[in-house]
Amino acid sequence: MTLVEFPFIAQLFTLSYLNTDVDGLIYYNVFVSVGLAGSGWTKKRKLHADHDAKEEQRPLNQWRRSKGGFRASMFIFVLSALDNMGFVANMVSLVLYFYGVMHFDLASSANTLTNFMGSTYLLSLVGGFISDTYLNRFTTCLLFGSLEVLALAMLTVQAASNHLHPEACGKSSCVQGGIAGMFYTSLCLLALGMGGVRGSMTAFGADQFDEKDPTEAKALASFFNWLLLSSTVGAITGVTGIVWVSTQKAWHWGFFIITIASSVGFVTLALGKPFYRIKIPGDSPTLRIAQVIVVAFKNRKLSLPESHGELYEISDKDAIVEKIAHTNQMRVQQIGMLGFFSMYLVVGNAKHYGPTITSARLGAAEIWGMNDYGRRKKSMPCANCTTQNKKFLDKAAIVRESSKPQAWKVCTVTQVEEVKILTRMLPIVASTIILNTCMAQLQTFSVQQGNVMNLKLGSLTVPAPSIPVIPLVFISVLVPMYELFFVPFARKITQHPSGITQLQRVGVGLVLSAISMAVAGIVEVKRRDQGRNDPSKPISLFWLSFQYGIFGIADMFTLVGLLEFFYRESPASMKSLSTSFTWLSTSLGYFLSTVFVNVINAVTKRITPSKQGWLHGFDLNQNNLNLFYWFLATLSCLNFFNYLYWASRYKYKSEDSGSAFKALPEMPLKVVETKQDWENQE
Repeated sequence: MTLVEFPFIAQLFTLSYLNTDVDGLIYYNVFVSVGLAGSGWTKKRKLHADHDAKEEQRPLNQWRRSKGGFRASMFIFVLSALDNMGFVANMVSLVLYFYGVMHFDLASSANTLTNFMGSTYLLSLVGGFISDTYLNRFTTCLLFGSLEVLALAMLTVQAASNHLHPEACGKSSCVQGGIAGMFYTSLCLLALGMGGVRGSMTAFGADQFDEKDPTEAKALASFFNWLLLSSTVGAITGVTGIVWVSTQKAWHWGFFIITIASSVGFVTLALGKPFYRIKIPGDSPTLRIAQVIVVAFKNRKLSLPESHGELYEISDKDAIVEKIAHTNQMRVQQIGMLGFFSMYLVVGNAKHYGPTITSARLGAAEIWGMNDYGRRKKSMPCANCTTQNKKFLDKAAIVRESSKPQAWKVCTVTQVEEVKILTRMLPIVASTIILNTCMAQLQTFSVQQGNVMNLKLGSLTVPAPSIPVIPLVFISVLVPMYELFFVPFARKITQHPSGITQLQRVGVGLVLSAISMAVAGIVEVKRRDQGRNDPSKPISLFWLSFQYGIFGIADMFTLVGLLEFFYRESPASMKSLSTSFTWLSTSLGYFLSTVFVNVINAVTKRITPSKQGWLHGFDLNQNNLNLFYWFLATLSCLNFFNYLYWASRYKYKSEDSGSAFKALPEMPLKVVETKQDWENQE
């Protein structure tokens, strides 16, 4: 193979990514696979900015436009729609499958679903870890996708065979023996497959945009909105067509359609490979985090140097991942409570805004003296904001005089800063768990409510699990309006690429989730009273549209806000793992729902005069589901104030580190490398 032939062949077998250093040099790392045996080698090519480059010099932005962008994202949107079609259909209808076919009681069917969904989202961390460390995100999606299709095929077979169904026994669970083995194996494989795909697909789609390029940074913000829209379109099909087939025709036909749709989605993803920007996985993010904690503990008795410049960091030319400068992560603005609430509700975290925010802009906040990006000219360290934790982590970068820099003996400043970033994200993750606990109720108890309500819409019978189509329709209309009208308008005011900050979006969602649970309790009182007074005339299923509609809007704000927040704020080497934090929050929310159901049942069984729990048995008319909803609404309100505490103190990742790169997209860039350079390296 000659050097003339190499660029054309390499384009078919190349996984590449970009890095930049503080000197403005871009490292174009190329991994070239040779042959079917998988052998390969790595080349590092330096590209240098040159304002005077001519047409004959290959500019970097030509390569960037040939890969990635919305053209590549279209394949990911198709997968998102087709995969989410089955995912949401299962999410809202499996509780009825567990209840009617597998003969679980009300509480057990709800808990089985929430445990399954919790496991699915928890296993997204596995997908994120593997795609960051061992496989690229594209390969990870296909690998876990094959497990998902296999599990769906197993569910189809079990649903189609009456011999694989348990007989009713009057107990909380009737699944035993070989039937239980196949049932739980298929659920475990399905959770692993779906979780792995979700842990890598979002970050893979976001990889198609360069967040350091101003133009692509705006496109990245739009990508998350359009990803939600594609998921919503698929979900609408799932909760209408597939749920109707499952509940009105046969469960196995519903599972069969989902299996075919998912298969088509993953084939579509594979067909888009020539258009993708595929990043090579780096060091294990878990290992990097563990090294910082272990080394910091070993050095806990050492004193930090007076200058941060004395902490250990590798040179720019040896850096494999993007370097992060040392920061005092926990510095906050000293403002009063009125200022805090006003600033948060009006403009959010002022760090994102520029060039100047005046006291007139902030109004009642009465914050003056802001410079560029809204920083106070006099910022003070928070007296109680984990100063000691920051110092503890910094000790991992102390170089002992008697030893040379080695792994598990000293860490780089970049590693330490990565752990700081993840540490600051954890309170945000924790603050959204209750929201996902509320979401779990709409997929379990609200579906069971709908099953005993009037399902008629004229001459058409609407399956109870199809009621979530109402918020999905809202989202499908609101997302384009939000993207095409609100974002450009807000962007002019705030100068933020997304219009408003990611944490603002999450805050709006938390408020709406509390309102949704309060409304759900009111609707349940009306449904239960009618069911007790005249069971022959139940209220319409569409009374549930209020709680579903409000929560649908909440989900639109929160889900996109979290995904974009974790992707933008995470270190370059941990993009998939960090975006999986969104699904971690969802997972913990589902598991917490199971805990709440069991604890509430146990406690109320002891304290109520009837000696029956709020959520006991098989008859909703004899339960107090409304009180459970109001309990969650109260908890959500308290959680919102907890979120405000952490969100107001969060300092966004510095935008200065990418300033050198931001000017590069418009610069022609030439390859500083000769034929001899390649031959010498070989």
